[in-house]
Amino acid sequence: MTQMGGIHIALRTLVNTECGRSRAIVAAAIEEYSAAQNDGRTSSSGIGVASVITRDGILAEPVPLLLNWDDTRVKLAEKNRSPVKF
Repeated sequence: MTQMGGIHIALRTLVNTECGRSRAIVAAAIEEYSAAQNDGRTSSSGIGVASVITRDGILAEPVPLLLNWDDTRVKLAEKNRSPVKF
């Protein structure tokens, strides 16, 4: 388990820069969308991926674009900074 923890930490290190860039892009899109509303609200619930038809011909539901998922990723990365030693 210690080695697996070390692998997770190494992988997080490798993708950390891209994750930060991606978060900044999403945050900027949410901010731009909120600013365009011109009504003083900061809600971003309207931004996302519209319904699309998949390769299998299935209509996929719209997916909201939020940072909640990334907040969780950041918290877990902080919590698991070093491998657990047994």
